[in-house]
Amino acid sequence: MPRVHARDLEQVAIDTTLVRYFADAGHLDALIAYLPQAVAVADVLDEVRRQASSPQRQQMGTTLAAHADWPREVAVNLSSEDSRRIQRIQAEWIAEDKKKGKAVRADSHLGELQTIFAAAQEQVPLVVLDDSRARRLAGERRLATKSTYGIALEMTAHGLLTPDQGYAVVEIATGDARRKFDQLLADYGS
Repeated sequence: MPRVHARDLEQVAIDTTLVRYFADAGHLDALIAYLPQAVAVADVLDEVRRQASSPQRQQMGTTLAAHADWPREVAVNLSSEDSRRIQRIQAEWIAEDKKKGKAVRADSHLGELQTIFAAAQEQVPLVVLDDSRARRLAGERRLATKSTYGIALEMTAHGLLTPDQGYAVVEIATGDARRKFDQLLADYGS
């Protein structure tokens, strides 16, 4: 089966974590250049803007201000059944997070869930999600997924990030060992 490259697709739906991890590694400009066709739902855009306004992420805010039309907003037109399903799944995921001692907000996971449902409606060919539950749900809805790790690996393999830059994103996103990243990068071209 041939490998799908995000940059070759008409649209790629993204979630907040992709933007945050690339911004925290100092490579948000490279991501924007690689995925100019990125789309996001309003809740994701709001979360990105909220994070970009924090003092720790001034560079993220500056970069996004310079690319005000990125990512492009995709509408969410949910049926009442889908809205109820999102609320139910969101409540389950929040409860799981609380049991694990994770901090949650009332809107936790809403952007991910809306992204999945909007991508299915709009037939977006790829969704970038980091939460394993979100990737499973997207798969159930027959959506192709990649993680931040996959995008960083792809960009590195195509020479758009150096191995050090690609690993910097991966380390922030996952904490994985450099050896694993280097092995996956070596295998990428095979």
